[in-house]
Amino acid sequence: MAIRTYFTEDDWKLVQLVLTLFRNVLAIQEITLRQKASGEATHLLFLADSFLELMFQENVMDLIFVLTHHIDEPSGYLEQENLLLMEIFHYLFLGRDPGLIARASGKDSKVLLVRNF
Repeated sequence: MAIRTYFTEDDWKLVQLVLTLFRNVLAIQEITLRQKASGEATHLLFLADSFLELMFQENVMDLIFVLTHHIDEPSGYLEQENLLLMEIFHYLFLGRDPGLIARASGKDSKVLLVRNF
């Protein structure tokens, strides 16, 4: 059954807006030299990793995975969002160990997502 039968065009605009928000939050990667020198970078990385863990705990990533499975449906709504979804996955894995991300996706996991520099 196609997703299209349940969503209006306004619903798809809202989905696009929410996906764009998540992509933009995940895209915050720039840490200045001053922040690295002051030790503030560690706190910023901790916040970014905590946000990612929260996305898994609140099933946001599950929702993104489900949407990804419907990209090639004939409705064409998600076909326009394939680049946006690819960017979300790009920023999700950027500088992180994919194995740690997989373990953090478990419901009871408290694995800290450590960045690789």
